[in-house]
Amino acid sequence: LYNSEGLSQCNPQCRWLEGFDVDFVGRVESLQRDLAVVMGELGLDAKSEVPQLNSTSHRKHQDYYCRESRELVERLYADDFAAFGYHKDLDRTSSDGTGIGRKAA
Repeated sequence: LYNSEGLSQCNPQCRWLEGFDVDFVGRVESLQRDLAVVMGELGLDAKSEVPQLNSTSHRKHQDYYCRESRELVERLYADDFAAFGYHKDLDRTSSDGTGIGRKAA
């Protein structure tokens, strides 16, 4: 589960961004909106819709974790929860739900 840089697939997402000057991080949950932001920054037409393929219905995230597992995830990924604006209840975000981390121009 390790790549050539020695990073595990289980590493917090913050670790994958170390050493990069990142000014925007999009979210899967707002992919269409965030892709439009990136395309606009690149001067590209953002009219195309991203198809939603292989989608499935899910229960709430909390339903998949027992108390111990939830505490482990919260501890291991605390930096991600903070950096990317996620609340521990996983049903809310502390931002407006769009990509985060944009620096002022």
